Amino acid sequence: KPAVLYAHGIGPVKRACNRLLVRLVANRAAQVSVRDEASLAELVAMGVTRPPVEVTADPAFLLSPAEKAENKNKRPVFAVAVRPGAGEEKYLPEIAAAADRLQAKYGAELVLLPMHPACDLPATRRLAGMLQAKAAVLSEIPEPEKLLDRFAGFDLVISLRLHALIFAAICGVPMVGIGYDPKVDAFLRLLELDVAGDTLTVQADYICRQAEERLAAGQALREELLAKREMLRRQAEGTLGRLAAVLFESGEEHNRA
Repeated sequence: KPAVLYAHGIGPVKRACNRLLVRLVANRAAQVSVRDEASLAELVAMGVTRPPVEVTADPAFLLSPAEKAENKNKRPVFAVAVRPGAGEEKYLPEIAAAADRLQAKYGAELVLLPMHPACDLPATRRLAGMLQAKAAVLSEIPEPEKLLDRFAGFDLVISLRLHALIFAAICGVPMVGIGYDPKVDAFLRLLELDVAGDTLTVQADYICRQAEERLAAGQALREELLAKREMLRRQAEGTLGRLAAVLFESGEEHNRA
């Protein structure tokens, strides 16, 4: 049966045996697409030559938010998404300190988002326990469309999770990303934004500085993000159309057989 690699982030793949397996599998795929140039470079370095590898956008860009709901209490809403991992004892206190300082400066409402609740909720609750400010923890995350509507009401997103940053970009919401994986750095570079360090080097001062700069950029940054969203949506639509063609041709061949 035909197989595709669809909008992947690749790497890091370090062991020689695993790099060999990736090359063997990818070279037998009917279609290969990746979501950043670094992933393309990694596949090329592994010897993937067939089929040609296409750089596309994450399929989440095919989703559309509802119009931003009116913020009735007029307080800005800042969302924070964390995950467990090596260095947690370092990065959670730094994120907590930054969130407290930003909340105090802007009088914001804090919302903590465990994007993958089964994995992220324990770390999210640990973060909540470190905060001086009051924060709401969303212990149940709705389906993507409804979650995207929630993102449309945020004024700032601070995240280790890639898809929290993607959802922020879709909604034109200023963001601060902390790199735990190359895919986070690659996505922020795509948006022409710097990463706020990684899980071992991140500091509250730098999170706050980035957040303040991006909030100060205001509508100009929002318009830039929305323009990039449209570009990435077109990329995702094109790849999906080509994927559908692969599946259609496969079905036709099966029927003829």
